[in-house]
Amino acid sequence: MDRIVHKLYNEISSEIDCTICGNCCREVQPLLDEEDVERLSAGLGISTAQFKKQYLVEDRESKKHVFREKPCPFLRDNSCLYYGYRPKDCASYPHLHKDGFIFRLIDVIDNCSVCPIAFTVYEQLKEMVWKERGVHTVEE
Repeated sequence: MDRIVHKLYNEISSEIDCTICGNCCREVQPLLDEEDVERLSAGLGISTAQFKKQYLVEDRESKKHVFREKPCPFLRDNSCLYYGYRPKDCASYPHLHKDGFIFRLIDVIDNCSVCPIAFTVYEQLKEMVWKERGVHTVEE
C-alpha cells in the first residue's frame, strides 16, 4: 500500500502547488521540537526563549511545542513568511511520503478536509481499490 500511496503522492503533488493553498497553516497545529524552535528563532532573529514565550505553548501529550493559536502566526497571503525555516512537521505535511499509511489512515482521512493533495490521493486510491475488487462507483 505504501508504494502505491507514494507513487500517487508524487504524481499529484507535482500537479498541485501546495504553497498557494495555505489550508494546513490555517487548520493544523504542527508539533515543533527544539531543533524547529532553534531554526525558526534564528530565522526571526530572536532568542529561543523569546520565540517560545511569544508564539508557543507546550503540547502536554508529546512534550513538544505547538503555536499558541491558529492560523499559524507566520501565514501571510496563503504563504509562509519563514518558509525556509518552517518546522519539519510543516515541511512533511500531508505526510503521504512516509511509510505506514494504513496505520495512519484516520489522520489521512482528517487531512482530506484540509489538503487538496491528501484528498486527491485518497480519492484516487479509493478508485484503484474499488476497481481492483470489482466494485462499481456511483458514476458507473
